[in-house]
Amino acid sequence: MLLTFFTFFPTIIFLIILPIQSSYLAKNDHYRIQSLQGFRSTKSVKNSKNWQQAQLAVKRSSLVLGLLQLILTLVLLFLLHFNNVLVLWLILLSLTLLLIFQFFYVNHKLN
Repeated sequence: MLLTFFTFFPTIIFLIILPIQSSYLAKNDHYRIQSLQGFRSTKSVKNSKNWQQAQLAVKRSSLVLGLLQLILTLVLLFLLHFNNVLVLWLILLSLTLLLIFQFFYVNHKLN
């Protein structure tokens, strides 16, 4: 049961946690660029406009990547006959690759 939760945890991150956090940070200016929350890169902390654009880009890309992660999780569970340990490692690997992709995608979207 616990392994099943951890198998779907990356999907929860992309579909629920990141979009909500990014929306909140883009709307509320009191979470300034120097805070520890939100998408942080050299381009995103350059100015307030880039900061807000980065948070909105993270929100949009998180929803798309979350759906991709959910589909990948379900396909892997079905193909590997619910071998949760192997699926968990593959999902964690895909989470890492998707987060790296998201970092470069959001940085590319900024001025």
